[in-house]
Amino acid sequence: MKGKTSRIAAVVGLVLVLAVLPLAACAQPAPAPAPAPAPAPAPAPKVEPTILKLVVFRNEEQVWKDSGVYWFRDRIKEASNGELQVNVLGGAEVVPSEEQFSAMTKGVVDVILTVSYHFATYPEGYLLNLAPLADDGTLKPEVRDYLVKYYEPLGVKFLGRAKQWDSNFIFLKKEKVASLKDLTGKSILSSAAAHLAFVKAIGAIPVKVESPEIYSALDRGMADGMTQSLDIALTMTDVFKYVIMPPYKTDSNRGFYMNLATWNKLPKKLQDVVTSVMLGMEKDGMARDKGVVDAGLKKINDAGKEVITFTGADAEKYTSVYNQTTWDDLKKKLTPEKYANMRTLCGLK
Repeated sequence: MKGKTSRIAAVVGLVLVLAVLPLAACAQPAPAPAPAPAPAPAPAPKVEPTILKLVVFRNEEQVWKDSGVYWFRDRIKEASNGELQVNVLGGAEVVPSEEQFSAMTKGVVDVILTVSYHFATYPEGYLLNLAPLADDGTLKPEVRDYLVKYYEPLGVKFLGRAKQWDSNFIFLKKEKVASLKDLTGKSILSSAAAHLAFVKAIGAIPVKVESPEIYSALDRGMADGMTQSLDIALTMTDVFKYVIMPPYKTDSNRGFYMNLATWNKLPKKLQDVVTSVMLGMEKDGMARDKGVVDAGLKKINDAGKEVITFTGADAEKYTSVYNQTTWDDLKKKLTPEKYANMRTLCGLK
């Protein structure tokens, strides 16, 4: 009996153990749920580019190419990763050439590429073409600083020089000359004050015409010839027969200027982009410009135009008059201190 009772107890114990095991299993903590996937990051807001509106003193494709318009537009876009872009509105058909400086100061446009039209009112601007360049083709730092400070009170940010090497010639419609003296009494078209002064100084008769009108004026026979840069003259080879060598002017007064308020609104990183692009353009410009002159003279020859070459004393006077008349004009317009300062910046006494 005792043995039977022991067996019954063992069976009961086993049953109790088997019953408790599932309960123990149920009492264990549930496994932790898998972590929810992190939400996808919100797309970065699209940055709208800053657009600069630019006008050029001329509307010919050749001028835009030779003056760095496309370099300025394309390099700024690339260097800023598209944050800053330039919209080239056009030339004198958008804003007349002589009104572009004023339009820029008023914020009608943001940037202009222009020549010496405003120098008659702001004569220290002539430093742009009178001052010798640095060895690398850029404006010397002291010259750049002077021009930046000069233009700031006018509401203008001076950016840099557009051409490092230029070439201005006298082109004659039909009458050939053999010497500088033969130009006496000849009527010569021009648009800028310094060129008109040069024409008068060599004994010719200056005839002022708006730059875009020079072609039609010469075509109609309003004058015997014109002063013109080579790249522009290449667009009007059908209205002249002769070109006088050497060029009477080889420095350039083409420059980029920006509305100062527009400049001040740009973030520092975009201001740095513009500054860097301008320095790069100036460095690359010398080789480009000399190549343009060589190619242009070849086109003149290929077009059947006759080259008249001044030599000796004629050539020496012809190539020195432009700058000398500019200095004479500056001496009348500037205080002695400012005049002396400009001469010093140009390495002159």
